[in-house]
Amino acid sequence: MKTVTALSVAVIGVSLLTIGAALAKDDRTEMRGMGNQTQSMWLTKDEVARRIQSRGYGRIREIEREGRLYEVEVTHPKRGRLELRVDPVTGDIVGEKRDD
Repeated sequence: MKTVTALSVAVIGVSLLTIGAALAKDDRTEMRGMGNQTQSMWLTKDEVARRIQSRGYGRIREIEREGRLYEVEVTHPKRGRLELRVDPVTGDIVGEKRDD
């Protein structure tokens, strides 16, 4: 009986360690700001540039990854220098502010 109990405890322990490791991996992904997205789902910088220009934002000065978004610096023909926050998967503009 002691052998069965010890074996059961060992199996449960290994199971918990395996589950813990899997959850820790998910937490690291969340901490990197990627959520459930993987970088393989992200649009390339060129794709983001094309989408932004197709919306009439003018010249793109810089595109860089900022957390879980792209940050795009543009010069709008009428509104001047802007900083856009762009969803890396859909290309949607999720934020905009003047870039002074």
